[in-house]
Amino acid sequence: MTIDHLPGDRARHLAAQPLAYAPTGMIDGPTPPGFTRLQRSRASTRRDLDALGRDLLSWQVQARSGFDVRATDIPLRLGTDVEMRLGPGRLGLRIPCRVVEVVEESDRVGFTYGTLPGHPEEGEERFLLERDVQGQVVMTVSAISRPAMAVARLVSPVVGLLQTAMADRYLRVFDR
Repeated sequence: MTIDHLPGDRARHLAAQPLAYAPTGMIDGPTPPGFTRLQRSRASTRRDLDALGRDLLSWQVQARSGFDVRATDIPLRLGTDVEMRLGPGRLGLRIPCRVVEVVEESDRVGFTYGTLPGHPEEGEERFLLERDVQGQVVMTVSAISRPAMAVARLVSPVVGLLQTAMADRYLRVFDR
């Protein structure tokens, strides 16, 4: 799929939007009522954290997972707005988010984005690469969310299965 810069008019529209949930940083706290948690991890076959981190911070994981990605910043930084699209053309599901955390440490690289209005869910999702003492790099995808759209609330068990399947897809493609 493609990775490109977000057009100016769409970037201005997203920049004017508040996050679709509160408070920021909820992924690290207790689970609020109505929200569910997800956490999945997988070890990489590669050991080059720097290269894997560059890929992660430039939206490669999302693109390799089938999303068209348009972002205000490539590579991402704190405050980057992104609009991913899954599916064909105008019929595709639009998924707007804002980067609310970036981690760039010697043994950890990652980011968290929060949902913006129009996202099918409300909450945060984190993508974190960590190198252990043996040099193995592990990617963890974590999320805390609840359905935002009425149709998603009606089929919330299915939405949960889709979110788990998507997290597993991210983990399968991250070290290509």
